[in-house]
Amino acid sequence: MIGAVGIVDCMFAPVALRFRAYALELPVDTQGYVEHWLADEDMQQWIADAEREEWRIEHEEVGVALS
Repeated sequence: MIGAVGIVDCMFAPVALRFRAYALELPVDTQGYVEHWLADEDMQQWIADAEREEWRIEHEEVGVALS
């Protein structure tokens, strides 16, 4: 992050979650940026809200094989 949070940072939030879900090895500076956002209070709330969701799109879940 450079300076105040901007729209680019907001657009990156789902990407940070994908990096985490797929356990990708990232360059140190990129990993630091991802970790910064995953620790963010608002991101943590978003994750908690999502985990409480009761419905799923099964074919979109990580590790689910497509037929």
